[in-house]
Amino acid sequence: MPPPVFRFAPSPNGYLHLGHAYSALLNFDLARRAGGRFLLRIEDIDATRCRPEFEAAIHEDLAWLGISWETPVRRQSQHFARYREAVERLAGLGLIYLAVAVNLTTSLLGAFTLLSYLFVYTPLKRVTWLNTAIGAVPGALANAIYNACGVRIREHPITRGMPREWLHVNDELYDKLRGPGQNMHVLATTFSDPAKGGTGRHEPMILTIDYGKGRVFHTPMGHDLEAMRCVGFITTLQRGTEWAATGEVTIPIPANFPTAGQTSSIPMK
Repeated sequence: MPPPVFRFAPSPNGYLHLGHAYSALLNFDLARRAGGRFLLRIEDIDATRCRPEFEAAIHEDLAWLGISWETPVRRQSQHFARYREAVERLAGLGLIYLAVAVNLTTSLLGAFTLLSYLFVYTPLKRVTWLNTAIGAVPGALANAIYNACGVRIREHPITRGMPREWLHVNDELYDKLRGPGQNMHVLATTFSDPAKGGTGRHEPMILTIDYGKGRVFHTPMGHDLEAMRCVGFITTLQRGTEWAATGEVTIPIPANFPTAGQTSSIPMK
């Protein structure tokens, strides 16, 4: 049996943070314990934001952490033609099942109807609530910080019983998502404040989509350890997963669910 392979795949569109360090150290340690391989893969697919100095800083920071990796390092931008060929072949066979959060070429959109909700730009305006969006960066995926969540469809099994407004802990704000968004239901959004560099739009935070007899649930919340400790995120993920699997939700809204004026997180262990 070949040795197990572990990898760390950062995007060189900024400097590494503690979540990156944790992921890299965890996989490097697992590779050593299992007698496996550790690979570094550079996700340089966003040509508008990826920069050579960030890639150089990734190498420097990982080396400072005591992490070593196999060479040559794989750079995703060097393999677009190969990936496109593979996707089109699988699409022709009806075998596409993906989770992505980046823009696709127009020629491939038909193959990704299942997850088209990830690319919709939602011009919704009929809600007002707290927000802390700051410093949104133009592009498909922005690095603004937000922590307010407004529930738009309260009768859906996932959001039923949630407060109309509740505070998520600070998390990355995805904005300017675009695409067909067919059969999509936006259950909750957050406002990207233009006064703080945001888009001035309500960005989708909890989404579902109907696909034949199937059900798809998606949330872009939960990008680092702090965000994943939020009771609102945990509850949303649990209830959304149960709904996608069964069409029903039996997991209750916990008593310590966040409110419009107070966040709530489980303690760090």
